[in-house]
Amino acid sequence: MIRMIIFSFLIMLCSPIAALEPISDQLVAVVEKKAITEQDVLKRFELYAQLGSDKSQGEYTQIRNSLIDELCLEEIESLFWQENSLPEISISDEQIALIRANYPDMDCDDRILKAAYLASMRRDRIKRIFVQHHVPISSQELKTATAQAGFWQSLQAQWSFDLAYSQKPFKNSADAESKAKRLILPVGHIATAIVKNVDWSKRNQWQYFEDDGEFVAVKLSEIKLPNLLSHTYRVELCAVSPKELDLSTQKTFKSFDALSETYGKTFIEISSLNEVPPELWAAVNQLNPGEISQPFAINDQYYVARLIDCSQTLSNERIQAALTDALRQYRAEEKLPLWYQEMKQRYFVKVFA
Repeated sequence: MIRMIIFSFLIMLCSPIAALEPISDQLVAVVEKKAITEQDVLKRFELYAQLGSDKSQGEYTQIRNSLIDELCLEEIESLFWQENSLPEISISDEQIALIRANYPDMDCDDRILKAAYLASMRRDRIKRIFVQHHVPISSQELKTATAQAGFWQSLQAQWSFDLAYSQKPFKNSADAESKAKRLILPVGHIATAIVKNVDWSKRNQWQYFEDDGEFVAVKLSEIKLPNLLSHTYRVELCAVSPKELDLSTQKTFKSFDALSETYGKTFIEISSLNEVPPELWAAVNQLNPGEISQPFAINDQYYVARLIDCSQTLSNERIQAALTDALRQYRAEEKLPLWYQEMKQRYFVKVFA
């Protein structure tokens, strides 16, 4: 028992890097074919919570790492008593002397120090391996989790799960759909990437983008989008007197040119709802080219309008606004792994305002 306590303490001393965020909805780590799952971590987390521990993000990662440590220690405990295994444990005399100098009250021999050092190195190697071997974790989550540790750049360079440039990033379509949902990042980045690169003809396929260092995966058919077409209307507008409203609708339509000769007409171009009164927009946005609107009033002045033509374009501003709302709703509906939902809601910083 004393040896295990010493091992645990030494591992914390020897570990050079900070813990990563949870990296899978199932598997967290494997030590000598022994698996640690997110469920294991959550159970331990709840136990700590019942004991009155603070529910913090840092504590969660510590708990996850403590489970890794325990399996590492079991392995080192067996190695410790195998003389043939000791040469594999590499730690310099200078490192041992430094640890002893920093912690002079620690009563343990060099063998325990070497074992603890190896356990620490194995734990860090496990983390790096999981980052390298296509474990679903967003680059933003990885960056957030590792920013304080100061080694984000090195991890980013090692990370091979590069959706932007990999032709076949997943084993199969089911694997792709499972992992891609976890790669949807904050909506601002998604909207920007989609506006620039989305293929609207591939609504039922996962599409992958790289945007300012972030990796994005989106299936448009799973996102309810409003009509994103932006219409530019070219309209002839004629102000009329109230007496003209006594004319029949048909006569008003036929007499637009006569009315415009009498009252004059104004040519306007409408490309934004903000540019015109809502009454005018309502009068013309359902017209076909050449058609004349019903009479309508703006501030007690009556008008009729004739649509000359209209063009349809995709408005980047409208796309970004609509996607921001739609994707926020998409995330609000929690189409994500259950553990991710729980941890985001209870313990993580919320990234969607």
